[in-house]
Amino acid sequence: VECIGNTDCKVATKPVCDTNQCRACAKDSDCTNISPAVVCGLDGSCPGDNAVIYLQNSVDCSTATPGNGTFATPYCSSDDATAALSATKSVIVIKGPLAVGNLTLNFTQKPVLIAGQSSANLTKPTTGTPPLVNITAGDVTLRGLTISGGNDTGVSVSGGATLRMDRCYVLNNQGIGIQTTASAFDIVNTVVASNGGAAYSGVTLGPYTGTGPKRFAFNTVVY
Repeated sequence: VECIGNTDCKVATKPVCDTNQCRACAKDSDCTNISPAVVCGLDGSCPGDNAVIYLQNSVDCSTATPGNGTFATPYCSSDDATAALSATKSVIVIKGPLAVGNLTLNFTQKPVLIAGQSSANLTKPTTGTPPLVNITAGDVTLRGLTISGGNDTGVSVSGGATLRMDRCYVLNNQGIGIQTTASAFDIVNTVVASNGGAAYSGVTLGPYTGTGPKRFAFNTVVY
């Protein structure tokens, strides 16, 4: 047989032993005891700590102790986390349960995965009305995140970028819940609720003529 346990699987993109066959991970829990990050990468691998940037608004966060992006000492600031993205570190794990502020992404070297764990929540910035997630370039996947309570749009993608969402909650933002403008999107298994009131849409999918995905499926949009 090909494998008896996960340690027999030597190909990075097939790290899981399943009925004596090595396969790609399908969900984060597949990576338990394979990688400390316990996150399933976009390529089916279980990225190690050296490929992951950690972000958490822990109780001891401050400008004096901003963290260094490791599992033991996560970044406190989302700006620090996005600035650390590189060709070898393209996964950001947001650790809950405390909320962190907004994310701005324009990284194009490699597709980016933003994965939430332990009820991670992005919430209103301390000042201004930026979208809680603002993607202006690149290919970004949001998975397992709550995006709530923003002063304006919850999730915005523009400039021909690509937004992918899976198992997210977009709740109680004062503007549009999700807005795409001339950009690709692949949004599934997501709840968009109680955004913007009567003045705004829950979801606005702008015209897109490029070759990227245009899928909005298995979602709930309400109130």
